[in-house]
Amino acid sequence: YASPGTYTVVLVTTNASGCQDTVSQQVMIHAKPGVDFYNDSLVCLGSVITFYTDTVATLTGAVQQYNWNFGDGTAGSVQQNATHTYLNAGSYLVTLSISDTLGCQNVAGHTVTIHPAPQSSFSYAQVCAGSPTLFTDLSLAPAGDTITAWYWDFGLAGSTDTSTQQHPQYTYLSGGTYTVTLTTTTEHGCSHSKSLPLQVWNTPTAYFSYTASPCANGAVQMHDSSWSYQATVQSWLWEFEPYQYGTGQNPSHVYYAIDSCYDVRLIVTDIRGCVD
Repeated sequence: YASPGTYTVVLVTTNASGCQDTVSQQVMIHAKPGVDFYNDSLVCLGSVITFYTDTVATLTGAVQQYNWNFGDGTAGSVQQNATHTYLNAGSYLVTLSISDTLGCQNVAGHTVTIHPAPQSSFSYAQVCAGSPTLFTDLSLAPAGDTITAWYWDFGLAGSTDTSTQQHPQYTYLSGGTYTVTLTTTTEHGCSHSKSLPLQVWNTPTAYFSYTASPCANGAVQMHDSSWSYQATVQSWLWEFEPYQYGTGQNPSHVYYAIDSCYDVRLIVTDIRGCVD
């Protein structure tokens, strides 16, 4: 029957002698039960997806049986609301079949696309206390998708040490080991996190003394005493006076004007690239 309703069915029988008899009965055809469903908006590979029976389209009080098919060849579910985790990205036809108290059945189907997550990755440079550490995002987006959000946690508990830039920088005030985490999110809302330990080195300490020899016509000998914890100082840059520079650990310089004072500046760099 194409439509629900009450129909009068007539049966006429005729025997070999041509005699007939007629019987009629009313048959009530019930409408198929309404059925529909929806699922979580986040459809990412590895996530638990919940499929909900639509209680507006479906008269759940009259449903006797639910039968879910997730479209990936795995076992279905007989719950009103079902959960499932897909093992592979792709598009799947999910169906929900129901039977009501009258024995009538109906089925609804929707295609669900499971999106892969990105692969978060990053590198860093210049990990010295007191200087900006530069972070470079190296994350890969899935084919046909785009990374639209980055969230960095630089590993300081209880502080606002976060960033939403793609290639941020952060200054650690003291040395130590920190766990840096990058979470990337695609345009479909799928995310992935990557954590790496980060060793921040203390800066070296620049220090020097000098010897100004009497009667030496302004000649001064510099004596470096800089040091670096668990490292060695590898370069020295001296500014003896404006626009007069020198290198080396213990250089000397002849000043033109005697009986004068000069501001001398020393910049040291250790083998890790940390500067004071």
